[in-house]
Amino acid sequence: MSVSAATSKLISMILKMSPSEIMDILRIIEEKEHEKKRRSPRVSYFMAVDYVVSERAYSGYINNISSEGVFIETNENLPLNADIKLTFALPNSQGHIRVGGKIVRKEKNGIGIAFDMDIQSVLDRRRINGSSVTSGKAII
Repeated sequence: MSVSAATSKLISMILKMSPSEIMDILRIIEEKEHEKKRRSPRVSYFMAVDYVVSERAYSGYINNISSEGVFIETNENLPLNADIKLTFALPNSQGHIRVGGKIVRKEKNGIGIAFDMDIQSVLDRRRINGSSVTSGKAII
């Protein structure tokens, strides 16, 4: 099928969709586009998280994680670009981490956080040393 034919077929299908179906498709396409921009893979990871924004404490759940950030499920209306401090258990029982970051994305079901640092180097040192590590803004 040519690109032109595929485009025509997509437009025809979209015109038959309900507004909510169109928004669902748009969300999927935007997420795929966002995935292309990531430098590290994001994996599903459901874990409790405590976080502080503007000196106010919150609790929630991480939905997914990468070495560069997390997505937190929340109904809180938190400001974009706000500083955030997080504390949560690391994957594979590697202890807990406290790390700073920024709110870089807001969605109706949560917020995307970019860590102040890539936590992979901290995780690697944790595996090598087998003990608690303090590095920059992260503590395990």
